[in-house]
Amino acid sequence: MISFRNMLKPLAKQGHRLWFNKYFLTFTIFAVYLMFFDQYNLVAQVKLSNTLTSLEKEKTKYEDQLVEALEQKKMLEKDVERYAREHYYMHKENEDIYIIEENDN
Repeated sequence: MISFRNMLKPLAKQGHRLWFNKYFLTFTIFAVYLMFFDQYNLVAQVKLSNTLTSLEKEKTKYEDQLVEALEQKKMLEKDVERYAREHYYMHKENEDIYIIEENDN
């Protein structure tokens, strides 16, 4: 029975010859080409990953804005006068409006 160790002994004796193996050289050159010179190299993949995460964040932000806009639309359809008074500070001729703002300090 041949062990894995016995199979590797000839390679250990000829360690420098592995670099001159045509299959190993071909694979190494192909791998370097794919990693650095191809259209979809590592740098491009990292950039695509970063843009994907930023676009996903924007998508969630816009979905939240959509929910908020739909709620405002329902409020507007329900009571137009209240919406105008709260958001645009509209008032009747004989009314005074006092705006109270809270500071977060």
